[in-house]
Order: sequence, then structure tokens, then C-alpha cells
Amino acid sequence: TNAFETRSSADAVQFAVRADGAIVHNTTNNILTLVGAGTPEGNVAAGVGSQYRRTDGSPGTWLYLKTNGTTSSGWHPYF
Repeated sequence: TNAFETRSSADAVQFAVRADGAIVHNTTNNILTLVGAGTPEGNVAAGVGSQYRRTDGSPGTWLYLKTNGTTSSGWHPYF
């Protein structure tokens, strides 16, 4: 369930903010912007191109990019 969303004239969701706070940029490919504690690797499923900002990260581990797959693997730290 989305807390907020915009729709096209064809009633397709174009942009949404989910109830958990994730920003959905592309509903077809599940491209998300997320914020949370801990690594997303093995924990957060998303589409390629998604971003995860880690609240408890250190230099080199605070921003992750999803580079492959649609499961919870494929996250890589962005330096």
C-alpha cells in the first residue's frame, strides 16, 4: 500500500511513497530509493538502479547501488 502516489492518465502509478518510507521511482522495474540501518545485501529486494542509504554506515558503506537482479542480492557499496 502506498502512502502517496501519482498516476498517469491511463491510471498507472508513476511515482509513489510506500507506507514503509521507500520512494518508488519505477513501479515496472521496482526501482527504489531506501533508507535504513544495516546492509541491504541479503535483506532488501529491489530492481537494478535502486539506491539504499545506510543510517549506520561508515565511509564507503553508507550508500549502496543495486547493480543486478531483482532479489535481495546484487547490492554494492558506492565509493
